[in-house]
Amino acid sequence: MYHFANNKDTIAVRDSIGEIEEAYRKFDFIRVHKKYIVNLKYVFNISRSNETVIFKSGSVLPMSRGYKNEVDDALTEYLRRK
Repeated sequence: MYHFANNKDTIAVRDSIGEIEEAYRKFDFIRVHKKYIVNLKYVFNISRSNETVIFKSGSVLPMSRGYKNEVDDALTEYLRRK
């Protein structure tokens, strides 16, 4: 499912999450959990201690331990570019 920033719209897709991750990586999307890929543009912060991703809208998603360093590095790089 694609969820949009307006928190109202969703689109169902049939691609695997791995295929989606690969296709959208160049658009600043990053995998944070086996079930979730997020757009770094909308990430406010990550909580390494709580293992969560916090969005500018206030929404929170869990972040897997295995993705923590990759997410931290990607967010740091994204913020440096902006």
